Amino acid sequence: MPVSSSHPTSATSDQDLKLPLARINKIAKLDPEVKKFTREALLLITKSAELFTEKLGRQSEGVAKVQNRRTLLPEDVMEVCSGGKEQFLFLREDIRDLVREQIQERNNNKKEKNVVADLGNQQITAFFGRGAQ
Repeated sequence: MPVSSSHPTSATSDQDLKLPLARINKIAKLDPEVKKFTREALLLITKSAELFTEKLGRQSEGVAKVQNRRTLLPEDVMEVCSGGKEQFLFLREDIRDLVREQIQERNNNKKEKNVVADLGNQQITAFFGRGAQ
């Protein structure tokens, strides 16, 4: 069967990859069933991860564009994962939990900023009592 001209005939090299091989290797070895794998397998896993994240990112970007935004929000990724397409449904629960945590962290940061702003409005004597006695 002839090789399609749309697919390069050369193997993927380290320079073609965007994700660090060492990190992908470390993540893959977290699975207790994985003992060893070849360098070619590591290259394929890394390339697959890149293609997956690129597709998820592009679809999330599309959600933001529909809402006339240029900033990608965690909620956009959640919408892609919760949407009607089956390819990302397996991420739905994990993404929902991450988004919840990020929203809670954002709210906590706002509260901290408000406390600092309130402290900035108090007189310096409020920190030391009612002045010298």
